Parts: sequence; structure tokens; C-alpha cells
Amino acid sequence: MNTNINDILVEWAYRVKDGKPNPKSIGDKIVLESVLKDFGWNIVQRDELLKNLTEADENKPLSKNDKKKVKDMGLVWKGRGYGKPNQDGIQFKNVDGKLVAVDKKDDKKSGEKLDEPSEFERDTPSNQGASADFQRDGGKSASDSAKNVEVKQQAPSNIQKDENGRIEVIDGKDKRLKKSDTGNSQTYTEELGSPTDEEFDSKTPDENKMGHPNEPVPNPKTDLDNDEKMKKILKAVGSPPYKFPKKYLKLVSRMMNSHGTSAAVTKLTNYIKGGGAGQINSQAGELLTVIGSSLPPKEREEFFNLIEEQLDAQMDPNGNPPTAPTDKEFEEIYNEPDAAKRLRKLQELQDKYPHLKIETAATKKRIKNGQQLTGTNKNWKVQNNLIVNHGWLEAAKKNNEAIDKYIKKKYPPPCTVENSAWDTKEDFESLGNDNYEKNKGGSSDQYLKVSCEDGPHLVEISLKKDGNIRLTNSSPSKLFDYPNLTDEEKKQFEDATENDDTMEDVDGDGKITVADVSEAEFNKRMDERYVDYMKDEDKFNELVKLINEGKISPASELKIPKPYPPLSEEGIARLRQLQQGKGDSRKRNKMVMDFINATENEEWREDGKGVIEDTLEDSKTTQRNIVNAMKHEPLKSKLLDNIREKLPLKSLFENEEMMALDDISFDDDVMKECFGVDNWNELKEGLEVDDSTDPPSIVYRLDKEGGEAREIRIASINVRQDGQGYGRIRLDMDLESDFENQMRDCDSKVHGGGE
Repeated sequence: MNTNINDILVEWAYRVKDGKPNPKSIGDKIVLESVLKDFGWNIVQRDELLKNLTEADENKPLSKNDKKKVKDMGLVWKGRGYGKPNQDGIQFKNVDGKLVAVDKKDDKKSGEKLDEPSEFERDTPSNQGASADFQRDGGKSASDSAKNVEVKQQAPSNIQKDENGRIEVIDGKDKRLKKSDTGNSQTYTEELGSPTDEEFDSKTPDENKMGHPNEPVPNPKTDLDNDEKMKKILKAVGSPPYKFPKKYLKLVSRMMNSHGTSAAVTKLTNYIKGGGAGQINSQAGELLTVIGSSLPPKEREEFFNLIEEQLDAQMDPNGNPPTAPTDKEFEEIYNEPDAAKRLRKLQELQDKYPHLKIETAATKKRIKNGQQLTGTNKNWKVQNNLIVNHGWLEAAKKNNEAIDKYIKKKYPPPCTVENSAWDTKEDFESLGNDNYEKNKGGSSDQYLKVSCEDGPHLVEISLKKDGNIRLTNSSPSKLFDYPNLTDEEKKQFEDATENDDTMEDVDGDGKITVADVSEAEFNKRMDERYVDYMKDEDKFNELVKLINEGKISPASELKIPKPYPPLSEEGIARLRQLQQGKGDSRKRNKMVMDFINATENEEWREDGKGVIEDTLEDSKTTQRNIVNAMKHEPLKSKLLDNIREKLPLKSLFENEEMMALDDISFDDDVMKECFGVDNWNELKEGLEVDDSTDPPSIVYRLDKEGGEAREIRIASINVRQDGQGYGRIRLDMDLESDFENQMRDCDSKVHGGGE
């Protein structure tokens, strides 16, 4: 009989469909029972564990007062209950939502079992590869452990590590690499076949769009496949076998020979078949990082220098021919006395050097006023339309510094980087893992295959140019997944907000529910106000009159047949539909607001202003509710889940992935240094919403007894109506500069600044 909780959880996660077992799911419990049966548990033992899981599910969250007690006493969650961070064992448990002291005799008894001989046999086939530092919870049997665990607080739910503490399996995702000849695989040796060179060079420009692949930058044309310096670099690292997919040399070359903003330039599929979605400059930066991180320091520096030389040559006023405006060309513009002719000459200069941003609003204003351009106006490293530019090259260099620090600490010599891969199915699986869809990290942009004495290891990396990261730009419903909340989750939210005096009952049902933080419900209330206001026939006739007089111009999205004014019969019929609540509600509400402001009927105007004021007040209250709802479960977890692609805090904390943010190695050690806790649940407990600032922020606070108080501002929250009085509520979140700065300090403490 195998009672190893680690093994059981890993196998359970592997067998459920999404790799995330849910103790409340009947289907997942059936799967668990089959796992236990296979592990040698008899029916009585299986029933006891399943019963205990159900009891754990039904345990209520702590009351508001008891949560305050936990904070005041400096207690922390320890898996089975609460205790002092500097003391063994637990002193309190959550019993039906109440903080109850633990009987000291019972706690001592469970603690004494830690030193008893273990039933765990590492040499048995089923237990090989389990975490070397694994211990049962208090030395109890698996059924006893499950009884005392609040499943939602498990952090992590299942991780299997090798004897060196490196992750092998996490949440059902197998990170192990099979031994494979990656550098000689088809993915790493094949040429870039589609589109062919002929197909690529024959692409036509979009009409009236600047720049396309058939108009490369003037000089020179990059060809890394045949560049002598690149050949020397490859020879120095022994390629073939290749450290990165060889076809990426041609892909980078095509990007370096392209510029502009047209669709023929800004889609990766234009350069390589099957390319994914994303911002093309960012993708170019990722490719440079992928190639650079596969090379030793000397060859990497040579590679980046080669790219920089090529970029410099694309904006050289002293080149032959020049690839940027010369001083003489600018003098000809400055010496022209006629402003219109000066602007025409500026336009001609733009046509001559289409890869640079010469004719901008700022430069046109200066030239029109007879002023010379500044150094900023002529900083071509910034003012250009290149796909590969100096900014992203610098980001690739910095990201490589961060990756080096991480590898040095986690995979010291004799470990070496064998291969680098981009975030594609073919690249990932060529490293030696045969299931990209199931096993990859949630936010990884690239991967490394690191070879050590015990075999190959997978390193998953999220790449960020800098700390200017927009975490969300969507509706609250999408972020919190309101439509898919279960009845249980809705009830959990109601219980959590019952005594929250920062939230208001917007819909008047006497309690705080998801409806009070739903922008969809707000939209309904707002739309009903405006439709109800306009249902009067006299107002409708006045609206027709104001449109015919040109005093109101309805938006094109309302689809009122043109031309008008005056409105045709079809136009009036369409307006009637809008009056009844049809069509684009945002634009319809705006038209009603325009009517309120334009009408000369004093009574209508006053009534209308009341409608607008009610809507604005409703909007403000709903926005405040949305901000304050973020601190309550399950919305807090939903929020963190939905921003994990941009800021994968849980994956970073558990070392599933690392993030290279500029030159910061944002990894588990750095996070633990900064946040001062040892597990993900403790970190999540410390996340709060600070609404005392404008805009509000997500803040991490730690105030341990006898320890250093910490505060890290993670993200600013901007909840807004995209059109005051008539628009939809949006939710934007941006990474705070304070977060990046503190991570940089912690990175320096952990990694020594890369020295």
C-alpha cells in the first residue's frame, strides 16, 4: 500500500482531464478512488479519505473577527491550522468558521510522529523520483492528513521534484526531458521553407501603407545565413548540431530587412509559415533572446555586436549611399524661406528614407515654424519603423543577463545550456518532451535545455522588455469570469462580503452579491434609464427635429440610413428601433445624452440631467465595488488566474517558470526574498486592495511578529467608464514601478547583481 500523498496527488492530477483535481467534483473524486485502489488502499480506507475530503470542503471560512485575531496574533497558515511562524506545530484550527485553540496534548502527539520510522520506501518503482525532502503532514497517514487539510489552501497542490529539488511534475504537467539529439533534429536543422525566398521577395505592399518586405531598408541587406561573422560564431560553438533552430537566422534576416506598419509587415505569418499572434517587434526581440541565450558569453557578444552593426548601417548618414538624412539635406530644408515648400521637402525626405520616422507631427510643427530639428527628432535608433530595432536588441541583451543569473544559481557547472527554443510546439517537443499542450508553462516565451550530470532539464522563461506591463485591459466580467461562477462560488463571495462596509448594495436586494460588482448588471440599469427616458412620443418627435436641424449627429454605429439631414422614412423607422432599445447601446445612450443637452424644453432637460446624475452615481458605486471585491474570494483567485500570463506569480513562486524582466531574474528565490514567505498561499493572503490611493493599487503587506514589516505595491487599478455617463465599465491594471524596483533590489541580494 502506497500512502505517499505526493505520489497520490501527482497521479490524481495526471488522470483528471485538465490536470487540476477538484476535491468538490464528484467526477474527480471517482478518479481519486481509482488511484487509491491502484495504490493498494482497501475500500474502508478509500471511503474514509473521501469522507474526510468532503468534511474539509464543508468547512466555512474564518469570520471577519477571527481573521483579525489571526492577524493581530501574528499567526500564519501551516496547512493543518494556524501557528506562530517561529514555533513548531499549530495552536489554532478553523472549526466551522471559528478560530479554535488546539488541544496541546493532541498537537504534541501529532508532532512526535515526525521522528517515527517512515513507511515510505524510495526504492520501490512507484516511489522512485519523488521529492527527496518529502514528509507527510505531521507523520500522519494519508487519510488523517486529508482530514485536516483545507484543500483550497494547499500550496502547491502537487509537485514532484528530483533529488536535487528540481521540478519534475507540477499540477499534472510533466517537465521531464527524454534524452534526445535536439541539435540534429529536423526542427533544428531544417531551412525556412515557407514562404520561400521568391515568395517572400515578391510580396506586394498594401496600398497607401509605408514599408513592406519587398522594400528592404536601403543598405545593406542582412543575410545571416551567409554572413561570414555568423558562420564563424556557429563554427566556434560546434554547429551543427545547432544550439537553436537554424531557420531562425533567415527569419531574423527577413525581419531586419523589413520596416513599416502595414499588415504585410506586422504579422509573423508573413515571414514564416504558422507564426503565432503577437506584436512583431516583441517577437523579434524574443528571437534575439532565444538565439543569444543558447550561445556562450563570448559568441553571444559577437552575435549581438553583429546585429547592432547591421542596425547601425541602416541609419547611417555617412554611409555610401547614406541610409539616413545628411546634414546637407536638412540644411536645404532649413534654408527654404517658404513654409509650404519646407514641408514638401520634409515629405520628400521621408519618401527617400521610408524606414525612419522623419515626417512626424513634432517635426512638421518645427519645420513649419522655421525651427531646426532637435537631437531627439533625429535619434534614428528610436525614430524608425524597423521590425528589429535597437530597443529590442537592448532588451534581448538585458534578458540574457537575467537568464545567466538564474542558470548560474540553479544549474551551476558542470551543467551547460545545450539548446534554446522558442515557444512553439515543434521547438518544445524537440527538446525531449512529447506533449507541448499539456506540459508547457502558462506564460513561457522560450525554453532552455540544460544538460547536467543527472540528465537534461527544462527551463521555462517568460520574457519582459521592462516593467511597463499592462496586466489587464478588459471588462470586469471577463477578468472575474462572472458568467461561469458556480452557485457555490457566488455564495462564497456573499459570505466573504457580508460585513464589508466598503461595499454597497447597488441593486437593493439587501445584501452584497456578484450583481453588485457586475458591469453587465450596471449596463442593464443604465440602458433601462435612457430607454425609459426616451419612450415619450413628444421627446421622439423632438429628437427627429434636432437631428434634421443638424443639432444632433448620431454615430454611424447606430446604422441610421444616410444621407441626412433630413431623415428619410427609413431613417425615422431606424430611430424608432433605437428608441425601443435596439442597436449599439453605448452610442444610443450617447445620442440620448446629446438630446438632453440640446433640447430647449426645460422640464425634459432637468429630468434628463437627473438620469445622467443617477447613472454617474451608479457607475461610481459599481466601480468602487469592483475595486473592493478584488480582496475577496473567489474573485481574488480569479483575478490572479487571469493575469498570470502577464505576471505568473504562482508559477514563479513555485519555480515552474522564471521571468526575465529587463536584467532582473524574477524567480522563486527572488520572490521569497522580497515577499518574506515560503509558500504561495501565504503570499496570496498578504495581497490587499489599497483604495486610499488614486488610482487604487493591489498591495502586498507582511507584518510578521518579530519580523520586518513589508509593503510592495504590485499593480495600479483603473476602473473607468469608457464614456462618462453612457459607456461601459472597463478595468485596466498596470504593473507598478515600485514592484519592479523592489524586485531589482531583491535580485541583487539573491544573485549579487550577476557578478
